[in-house]
Amino acid sequence: MNYYSGLGDSPQVKITDEIKRIASGLKGQSGRETAMNIIKWIKENLKLKKASELPNPALLFRRRTADQIIRDGFVTGCADATIVFLALCRALGIPAIYCELAVPEKGHFGHVWAKCFLDNAWVDVDPMNGTIGEDVAKKFEKYGKVYILGSGADSWDIGIECWEDFVRKVSKLRR
Repeated sequence: MNYYSGLGDSPQVKITDEIKRIASGLKGQSGRETAMNIIKWIKENLKLKKASELPNPALLFRRRTADQIIRDGFVTGCADATIVFLALCRALGIPAIYCELAVPEKGHFGHVWAKCFLDNAWVDVDPMNGTIGEDVAKKFEKYGKVYILGSGADSWDIGIECWEDFVRKVSKLRR
């Protein structure tokens, strides 16, 4: 399958048997209900670990696959939550695209969310904050000018495979 359509495998979002098994229990009556079930599963099954709780957070930043995040049992923030969300959506045949923004005037500050095709429309889904249908980029304008770093199959697809990649992209915007 062509993952650029939001379906199927991508480098960071491989649809494993375990991901299929988890996803099979999350299907709702509508796309929105399914998305909420996935968000709820992430919140209930993957502990949020802040950088201060990890021995070396830079070793994890954007380096894990959806399967690794699930096996590890924790997310480090919005990127991890979105990667798992994408995998579970795609396993159920719901097109889902990775999106990332930055607000350079706040330093190395950004956010990751998904765009999903739910109930015949593309909508923003923020797995970390549990929202569906809210304009995520607009919400972040309160922090300053918002720049879209990219959208695609996953973090690696838009060229962010580690902390240094993210810093490099945001630093270019600050010039």
